[in-house]
This record gives sequence, C-alpha cells and structure tokens, in this order.
Amino acid sequence: MIASLRPGQAITLWKWLEDSGLATPLNNVESLMFVDEPTCNRVEWNALKGSWNLALQTLGWGRLLAGDHYPLYDAVQNNGVLSRGYTTLTTSPVVDLNIDGPITGAVNTLYFFTATANLTASTPVTYLWQSAGQPAVLHANQSLTDTAVLSWTMEGTQIITVTATNATGTVSHTHLISITRLPVDRLQIEGPTGGAVRHDYVFTATVNPTATTPITYAWQPVGQPVVLHTNAGLTDMATFSWMNQGLKRSWLQPQTD
Repeated sequence: MIASLRPGQAITLWKWLEDSGLATPLNNVESLMFVDEPTCNRVEWNALKGSWNLALQTLGWGRLLAGDHYPLYDAVQNNGVLSRGYTTLTTSPVVDLNIDGPITGAVNTLYFFTATANLTASTPVTYLWQSAGQPAVLHANQSLTDTAVLSWTMEGTQIITVTATNATGTVSHTHLISITRLPVDRLQIEGPTGGAVRHDYVFTATVNPTATTPITYAWQPVGQPVVLHTNAGLTDMATFSWMNQGLKRSWLQPQTD
C-alpha cells in the first residue's frame, strides 16, 4: 500500500530492509519494531503471512512498476471519496500568507505586490487579488509566491485582499497602501523671446515628471483671453500672436485635476 501511494519512500524503506538482512527474495517482513530503547540495537520482526497483506504488497509494487496508470491508483483517483481522502492525507494546507509591497503611492501609478504562502503548503496554489475600484485578479496553478500589478485612480487608503487556496486549505491576508496626488512643484516654459506683430508663436510648458496627471494648464497672456487646457499630460503647448509692439508678459498656472 505504501508503494502504491508513495513510491519514492517505499523504495528507500525496501532498500533499508534488504541492507539490514530483514528482507530477501526468500522471506519478507510484515511488521518490525525496535525493542531496545533508546539504543535500538535489537529488532523484532514478523514474516509476511496472509493473503491480504500479500495482495496489498503485490498491488503496491505493481503500481510502482506500471506507473500512474496502475488500476489501484486509478481507482483511488476516480473515486470521489477515496480521491478526497488521498488528497487530504498527502496535501499540506495553506495556513499563512504574507504580502510585500509599497505602503504609499500616487494615483495612476503601477505598483508591484508579492504574496508568499507558508513554505510547507502544497502546490499548486490559486491566488485571488481584490481591491476596491478595480477588477479582481485570479492567478491559478501557481507556486508558493505570486505577483500582481495594481493601480488606483482615486486618492485615499486602499485595501488589498489576497486569498490563497490549495487542495486542502484557504487563507486570506490584507495589505494597506495610502494613495495621494503628487503636486506640480516645478514649471518650465520654452518659446521665443522676440518676434513680430501678427505672427503666431508656439510656447511649450513642462512640469515636474513626478506630478500626477491629468493636469490643467491655464495660459494667461496679458491683454488676451485665458486659454484653458484640461486633461493634459506633463507637457502642454499654446499658440499666441500680438497686434502691437512692446514687451509682452504671459502667466501660466498648471494644477493637477
């Protein structure tokens, strides 16, 4: 029976029995015990007897030789009750879960998070990632670790919930990240410093690359209407012309939306 379910361990046990002189082609062992505690210098054993034990051994070693398609193994896998029992006995559940990742961030920015199950858990493991305002992310047939990339469009404290499940266990864990909008704290305007009347001139504004987008730009040339550009990126352009000569002054006020 052991050979049927755990071939590798059965081979190790059988080799030890043969090396110890307890099992030969002419005899066999049904049970043994060490009777000299704690030295274990003496072993008592019983020879194999009875058709039941002999049949189990035949089935077990037969499956080892035949591979996974041996009838006994197939019977266990195809029977719902036996299969669940076999899975329970041979699978270690997920009992612990840890989530690593940033605890602060900005809107519209991608962040990587890693979930790690306990080292004793059996694989495969399925991971379900959930957070408000975005679709759930399901990763099936994974190892003891899994990674997800998440992003948020709203400010505030966001809760990430990860549920890890294998054949015999389920565990959930949460992780908090504070999401904010990063301000515009630097502005540069590029354009001509001289020109002629009634000619169009293009000006380009660039804000600090860390600013949260979208950004609204309010261009305010003196003596002209305000030009408002909303839902823009880190750069913006505007075109102006003047009808009279003289020194012209313009104002630009960018802000995150």
